[in-house]
Amino acid sequence: MQDNSRTSLDLKLHWRSIIETMNDGLLVVGENGRIALVNKALCHFTGYSQEELMGKSCSILGCDACEVARKRGRGEWCQLFDLKKVHKRRCMIRKKDGTMVPILKNASLQKDESNNVIGAVETLTDISELDRRADEIKTLSRPLDSEDAF
Repeated sequence: MQDNSRTSLDLKLHWRSIIETMNDGLLVVGENGRIALVNKALCHFTGYSQEELMGKSCSILGCDACEVARKRGRGEWCQLFDLKKVHKRRCMIRKKDGTMVPILKNASLQKDESNNVIGAVETLTDISELDRRADEIKTLSRPLDSEDAF
């Protein structure tokens, strides 16, 4: 029979390995709106280090959809706390250098055994390359749309 503390440690290491293997950014926010966990992928495309994000308000990322929700009187919380889930929402977040990056966001609330909200988990996919390619296709197809095109 295995020692429970050993099993728990193995499980934590296993999950950390999975989280750091993900290509999508991962963000876990506590019930207080503070960032509790981020993975390397999120740090890579935002330019922030894990240390710079941990414990900060999730508003540090300046998500345009969340900013709109806050202006409507939601305080520190975004629509996620009303809707309980966000599926494939296109947003813009602010990188450390101030530039905006387009992302595809999936998110859900996390609850304890008593169904109390204890935070939220979000996956963020950087779609800037997809946007760049869509713009390139649009630019290249314009000459084909003109009347004097062959």
